[in-house]
Amino acid sequence: DTGEYLYTVTGKWNDRDGAYRGYLLCIRTGMEPRFYVSTDGVDFPAAVSTETLVTGQWYHLAGTFDGTEIKIFVDGEETGTATIGSSPLNTNDQPLLIGADRAGGGKGNFLDGQIDEVRVWDVVRSEADILANHNTKLNGNETGLIGYWNFNEGSGDIAHDSSGYGNDGNLINMDAGTCWVDGISGTGLKFD
Repeated sequence: DTGEYLYTVTGKWNDRDGAYRGYLLCIRTGMEPRFYVSTDGVDFPAAVSTETLVTGQWYHLAGTFDGTEIKIFVDGEETGTATIGSSPLNTNDQPLLIGADRAGGGKGNFLDGQIDEVRVWDVVRSEADILANHNTKLNGNETGLIGYWNFNEGSGDIAHDSSGYGNDGNLINMDAGTCWVDGISGTGLKFD
């Protein structure tokens, strides 16, 4: 045991069987952001950020994959890349999870921190796109945006998808009275 731990930000990832791996944006022990991508459900190369995060500070994390290159961004700037053979992203029927993944078939790798403004796109965003919008509240109808949880509900146990695709999320194992906190834009969610 190396004492390493993975704090999941978001992804479609399940380690109970390799076929369930898709993508995973996370932070490793030592506060190192990573973006893992699997094209076959088994292997999972990662773009590893050269930036080390500081506890207690807000960051914007983003990951992209264009079929050959995996990139990770911190506060709108590219901080790590990995190149793999040309392949599409492995698709799976796993739900998108925020603040946890399905390690070993159950929910695991829990985030200990706060999240605001989770966005999923079906287009590859450029560094200029990410930088221009990383601290901006979106309208929800931007081209290529297929999931947008701004967490501005401020109460309750549902996180509404503002993209228009209706992918509302249930807050599971969270205290609806204490999980809502001040975020970057309105409210956010506290995971601990």
